[in-house]
Amino acid sequence: MIAALTTQAAAPVATVLNALPTVAILNAVAMATILNALPMATILNALPMATILNALPMATILHAMPMAAILNAEPMATAVHAMAAVPGGAVIGVVNAVVAIVGGVVVAGGVLVLLLRVRFLAVTVRGRSMEPTLWHGDRVLVRRSSLDGVRPGRLVVVAAEPGASWLVKRAVAVPGDPVPRAEVPALATRPEHVVPPGQLVVLGDNRPISLDSRRFGYVPARQLLGVVVGHLPKTPRRRPAGR
Repeated sequence: MIAALTTQAAAPVATVLNALPTVAILNAVAMATILNALPMATILNALPMATILNALPMATILHAMPMAAILNAEPMATAVHAMAAVPGGAVIGVVNAVVAIVGGVVVAGGVLVLLLRVRFLAVTVRGRSMEPTLWHGDRVLVRRSSLDGVRPGRLVVVAAEPGASWLVKRAVAVPGDPVPRAEVPALATRPEHVVPPGQLVVLGDNRPISLDSRRFGYVPARQLLGVVVGHLPKTPRRRPAGR
């Protein structure tokens, strides 16, 4: 077989390869032996790429023929067309599967980011009313929440009145808890014994300077932004110019 392949004068390569079934040739002579005997271009010119792909498993072909050699000897369009001719479109199927997986991951990641942005937000602490728990410039992660998700002792973000700036405070009483009249003078004259539904009582940890329920009384549920769930790294500060 090798003699026939290497003796160009006795019989052209195409004649020899066309005279025998491709499977018989590739089974009788190791692919590596054929590659050593004939240039890659000669083999690919004598045997169509689709014929080679149909005769041997893809793994065997790629092991014997480096992809670079195949693409150098065979135009890219021809190679891709031949690979598509493999039963079941194996190569194209794998490519499509990879593209689908990557696309799915990108879409899922985008949806996750969107959900996180809707559900959570970062808040920067301004002022000293929550010292020593929080300091001016600290950043906290806030989860949007209804009043049902607040428990006494949790840090919350509220507004003293509709449209006012957000304040980070500590919840001290929620609906159903006793009204803390002793701590909150603004509630001292309220007739109810427990905090009514839809209302919240908040105080700052640094009581002497904090603006909280002692001044404005109950915080309605509609003025609750959410609960603090953790600290975030501080944004690096730029050094001031000059002195």
